[in-house]
Amino acid sequence: MGACMSSENAGEVEQKKKSRAIDAALEEDARRLRKECKILLLGSGESGKSTIVKQMKIIHQNGYTVEELALYRLTIYKNVLDCAKSLIAAMEQFDVIPDDEKITRYCEYLMDYQVDPDPQKTLEQEVAEAIAAVCHDMSYARVMEHQSEFYLMDSAPFFEEVTRIASPNYIPNEADVLRARTKTTGIYETRFTMGQLSIQ
Repeated sequence: MGACMSSENAGEVEQKKKSRAIDAALEEDARRLRKECKILLLGSGESGKSTIVKQMKIIHQNGYTVEELALYRLTIYKNVLDCAKSLIAAMEQFDVIPDDEKITRYCEYLMDYQVDPDPQKTLEQEVAEAIAAVCHDMSYARVMEHQSEFYLMDSAPFFEEVTRIASPNYIPNEADVLRARTKTTGIYETRFTMGQLSIQ
């Protein structure tokens, strides 16, 4: 009879140990979750969801490495060209005709040009010259009078820096990365630490 009692007590002791271990694990999880914050960013296209994530990476994860910055080069090339094409399409839509025949040829050249998908290739110098010429032509100012009537990606400030962007050794800076636009589809999870708070 005494043997049966001691084996039951040993079973109870083992169960109490397991129970304490489970309680300790639950307390640890609760402590960790109090320091964790989950944020879900929702919004329409180009409302700034990806930009917020990029800013958090710059502020709380020591920014981008040179290799990560270089990965944005192709996206920026496409953004510059897409903005130029939108501008030229608006010129046609609003019957804004360049005064200089050279600008007309540049517009035709840009509308036909496609960015090389090879990430090692740089933006051709002639493309940069064409974009710069179009943006400094008087027709640019005339078409921008209709700015509220057509879509121009908010990467348009790249126009002012197209010569730098087309240089052979171009590596985007953090400001370029923040302006770069790619269509984000699906769900992406990013984790970073802000003080003692873990944010995902």
